[in-house]
Amino acid sequence: MDAVQSENMYLLFNKVKAAPATTPDTSIWHFGWGSPDMEVDYQKHLGAGVTFQTPLTKLPSGTLFAYMKAPDGALVEINSSQTRAFIHVHLYSDAPLCAADWYQKHLGATTRANSQRTGPCEVPFAAPSEPLGVIRSPATTVRIGEINLIIYPRQHQGPLASTRGHVVDHIAVSYRDVAAALDRLRKSGVKVLEELHQVGNSTARSAKIEGPDSMAIELVEAN
Repeated sequence: MDAVQSENMYLLFNKVKAAPATTPDTSIWHFGWGSPDMEVDYQKHLGAGVTFQTPLTKLPSGTLFAYMKAPDGALVEINSSQTRAFIHVHLYSDAPLCAADWYQKHLGATTRANSQRTGPCEVPFAAPSEPLGVIRSPATTVRIGEINLIIYPRQHQGPLASTRGHVVDHIAVSYRDVAAALDRLRKSGVKVLEELHQVGNSTARSAKIEGPDSMAIELVEAN
């Protein structure tokens, strides 16, 4: 399968007969690439002909970011970081704090010690804030392996669509024993989208479950 590797994370590409959907909004907003020198990298990408949906922008914190228009309408952020690698997936959620709880409970995600919450996970959304008019609160971050899942409130009215069939179709996590992981998740009430099956002509197995906000999540057997 065609893929791009960054550290221990892969972007996999499936050829499809028609352009994948980019609307309506799903729980996957974009994925992000880190840059130790944003201004230099931004100019390099411009010189290479990359189109940006959002030009180089500075947050009040001093962090620099920009949104690239990737093939097929995918959105890729580049942002200030100490390393050049894929470092996050930015998600939307009807209840970001509740979604974070789900990822911790079911997929073993970790969170910063100083972000432990007391009180309910369903809280009202804040008003949009500058510079892009994004609803930024409540928001939280959990980590799976080398990737941060940064969870923001959904930005528009109406339910989030399933990620299946969209330009970014799903995310994946790896397990030594996918069958055992799938059995545990099923017993916990997690919806199974695809039962255990062999991956291509390999001996590895995978399955798909549904996470918060209609997120498709693949369970992949690690080598």
